Amino acid sequence: MAVAFCCGEVWSALGFRLLLPDLIGPGWKFMLLWIGLPPLALLCLGFLSPVARFDTPHFLSARGRRQELREAMHLMAAMNHREVSVSELASSSEDSEVLGISEALASLATRKQSWGVLALSVMFFVKDLAFYGMGNFWPLAWRKTQSLAGASPATELLATAALGVPGVAVAMLLIFSLPRRVAFAAAAVLCSFGVYAVHGILDKDMSLGLTGVVFFKLFYPTAQMTTFLLPSEVFTTQIRVWSMSIIAFCGRMAPLAVPVLIHSSTRLFLYLTMGLLLLASVLVWSLPETKDAELIETHGRPLVSKDAASYGAAAHSVPAAAG
Repeated sequence: MAVAFCCGEVWSALGFRLLLPDLIGPGWKFMLLWIGLPPLALLCLGFLSPVARFDTPHFLSARGRRQELREAMHLMAAMNHREVSVSELASSSEDSEVLGISEALASLATRKQSWGVLALSVMFFVKDLAFYGMGNFWPLAWRKTQSLAGASPATELLATAALGVPGVAVAMLLIFSLPRRVAFAAAAVLCSFGVYAVHGILDKDMSLGLTGVVFFKLFYPTAQMTTFLLPSEVFTTQIRVWSMSIIAFCGRMAPLAVPVLIHSSTRLFLYLTMGLLLLASVLVWSLPETKDAELIETHGRPLVSKDAASYGAAAHSVPAAAG
């Protein structure tokens, strides 16, 4: 997912550099076509792929469609050249009972689940707050450095997007090698330092300001991707859609708050973002550790175990890691 975000930013910035270097002008029509090329190509490839026959395993499991789930799991295994190991639940051809909204919300209202919803709501909020707000400071950073003096706005945008490429590599390494909570907490603390150091751009201390830019761009993808992963691993399949709806709604409040905060005070925005990142680094410890743990169905029966050596694929059963 981090690769997709980064490639999207670089592709858009490259289009601006080629077609709309000053970010204004008649070339905006061609820019719309440029931006539409990747999703159109992916849509065509998706229809040609055998996976187009199925919904996602999470959706099929949440709706109790076991037969389709079993077929989807076997297709995933075949595409990854592996043998899928599923329990009787996934192998059964009988559909299971679908959990209703009242039962799902009642489950989320329990003390254990509500803490998870609260922690992830804060994490999603600060993720979007930082993502949409920190972009306000990158043009200031480039314009106050000698390396890109006189560069077009599109060139500055391309340079900013390129800074995210090393961050994707760092995210892949940390998420693969570290426990989820450790990876997020470390990335959030380092991002908070980066946000603090960005004050240097406002105070004309460019060495501090550029240090903040580097720290933020290097470690934000780790915090971002871990935040996206955790809801699918913390909550059981049949309540996941409801928990994700609540959490994502809280997160989408951040883009609405960003212009208000920055218009009021850029320093207020930076201090608030820094504080929320530190708060999120503490709240993440209220969640269970999910790396290499078994995926558990609603009624406590294991569906399939995750193997770190084949992350993202249907894997052979392995013992659940202690969390």
